[in-house]
Amino acid sequence: MSTPAIDKLLKKLEKEPNSLIFLQLAEEYRKESYYDDALFICSEGLRRHPNYWSARVALGRIHKEMGHSDLAREELEKVIQAVPDNLLANKLLGDIYMGLEMDEDALKRYKL
Repeated sequence: MSTPAIDKLLKKLEKEPNSLIFLQLAEEYRKESYYDDALFICSEGLRRHPNYWSARVALGRIHKEMGHSDLAREELEKVIQAVPDNLLANKLLGDIYMGLEMDEDALKRYKL
């Protein structure tokens, strides 16, 4: 349940627990579909760095891919409030809105 990239990032994070490298590790887990690990690492990192908006986008994406639309939407809306022009957050939020048949809201997100 590991790759060389994951192992390398885990070692770095163990050496520097307050490092922002948790985002890269969470993304590697997500890409490998290790969603529980991705969710754990990203959530733990955000406890230390709550305003790391790129990590909040990643957390929203992880929730979305896990089928947790409400949690994904909540995270992504936090990002949009803080960083209105975040392209990935807007796209992911638009996708979620489309899935919820909130077409007008989705269109606003996609226009950005």
